[in-house]
Amino acid sequence: MRRRNLLGLSAAFVAAVCLVGSYAMSQDKHGDKNKPAAGATAGGMDDAMMKSMMEAATPGPQHKALEPMAGKFKFVNKFKMDPTQEWQTTEGTYEGEMGLDGRYLMVEVQGDMMGMSFQGMGVLGYDNTIKKYVAGWVDNMGTGVMRSEGTSSDGGKTITFNGEMMCPIEHVMKAYKYQYEVKSNDEFVMRWWTPSMSDKKMFESMVITYTRAN
Repeated sequence: MRRRNLLGLSAAFVAAVCLVGSYAMSQDKHGDKNKPAAGATAGGMDDAMMKSMMEAATPGPQHKALEPMAGKFKFVNKFKMDPTQEWQTTEGTYEGEMGLDGRYLMVEVQGDMMGMSFQGMGVLGYDNTIKKYVAGWVDNMGTGVMRSEGTSSDGGKTITFNGEMMCPIEHVMKAYKYQYEVKSNDEFVMRWWTPSMSDKKMFESMVITYTRAN
């Protein structure tokens, strides 16, 4: 519930900033700060502004495409730190929920990673204003927030994200890529690519298979 409230407050704040800025520009353009522009609403927005705001805030098919990843799942995680290494395997649980009236997929995971307890939280969505999927991630193996943007060419069945993060060992920004593949309503896969430790080339370092729990 706290996550929902924070997201809602953030969205409301951004909307308020846009409204104030739009209202100010509208009044300056018409040269009379004491009178609303023709066709403006009581809040200072004209029809075009209102239409733009509604289009930005309305969930669409891209948001609908995230729904198969909502619910409770078990996962098997294969990972390795370098392509020369053997795969390691761990297991865990995943729970996803479509929040804010279907605008975002909010997820929590628990499992093991390299012999340690792992917990993570993420948010996936589609930003109507930039026409891209967007994601944020936090977990107990760091203190930063991972941000990435993604695209899909098959209606959201496969979504490929790209981003950069600070390497905690080398203290330099490193690129990463990951991809969600929705196999069915009961199974999806996430693949992850990072630079290798040996030759710095991107390689598939993690494959997580999610299966819906009964």
